[in-house]
Amino acid sequence: MNLFAWILGGVLAAAFAATGGAKLIDRDPNRRRLGYSRRDYALIGVCELAGAAALLVGVASTQLEWVGLAAAVGLCSVLFGALMAHARVADEGRKIVPAVVLLLVAVAYLIVVSLR
Repeated sequence: MNLFAWILGGVLAAAFAATGGAKLIDRDPNRRRLGYSRRDYALIGVCELAGAAALLVGVASTQLEWVGLAAAVGLCSVLFGALMAHARVADEGRKIVPAVVLLLVAVAYLIVVSLR
């Protein structure tokens, strides 16, 4: 795996570990505004933490790259859900920027690893 894929995978894993952890311990200020229950938001956090861990497995092992690819696809699905949740409450542009940026990084990771 090349250095660019390592960097993208590391950035994604760090970002999703942070956001997933915040959701899991109910420290994300967006939960109420987006209309999620504490339990549902914690479940999203668990999915993000699992995705971050799987990304690290895929980055660390050349034989298990497919795990990282599967994690990136799953995290793209989580991000599409986040964008739909933001659209549902008619959030303005600056509030959706983190989800859009992470989605672009995840897609870039998928492309870089797939073309290797």
